[in-house]
Amino acid sequence: MKRLNELNEKKQKIKNKETLANCQRDIEEIKEQAIIWKKRAEKCIESLDISESEKEFARNYYTKTNSWDYAYSESRLRQELSLKTSDGPFDSKYFEAMKKHISRRIDQF
Repeated sequence: MKRLNELNEKKQKIKNKETLANCQRDIEEIKEQAIIWKKRAEKCIESLDISESEKEFARNYYTKTNSWDYAYSESRLRQELSLKTSDGPFDSKYFEAMKKHISRRIDQF
């Protein structure tokens, strides 16, 4: 996604038609690959033996390309945790643990 954003910015500055056409081809190829990788990530996440709220957290990061912090803050996992405790340090420790847990599981897939 980062590369796609870079190419879109670069495209705005290109004057040469041939270079612009090459850039557009690259953008289209990256979009196609992004669709493929998102489908693979979704399949992988669904196959993991983790809770639905953890899967939502993983989807927010891997398929919606949010940062880990934002993916966590927008997930039910954080909401569930906040109902259990209001202790900030525990919340951040749990976040880091879940991030590592999900990353390891995805890497093993």
